[in-house]
Amino acid sequence: MKIILKEDALIEHSRSVPEHMGYGQSGINWRKSVREMMDSSLVHEVDTQYLFENSFNVKHPMGHIIGIPDYMVSEVIDDIREKKENKKSKKMKL
Repeated sequence: MKIILKEDALIEHSRSVPEHMGYGQSGINWRKSVREMMDSSLVHEVDTQYLFENSFNVKHPMGHIIGIPDYMVSEVIDDIREKKENKKSKKMKL
């Protein structure tokens, strides 16, 4: 399973994160790591040990795992996640 990052992934991230959040050292390190990944390639292998509905664990070229939200991804190749039922289609009983 692989993902292709959007060319403007970090811009998308900046738009989705409130201005007052994400400027701590861990946020800066995360953005730097994502930039390094994007500089090497837009296609990345997903660590499939733990799969999530709306994010992907991707191995950084230096060996550590980085969580990538789905809004930063343009395409998922060979998606092996189980498809979830559309929650809106379920009727609620009161």
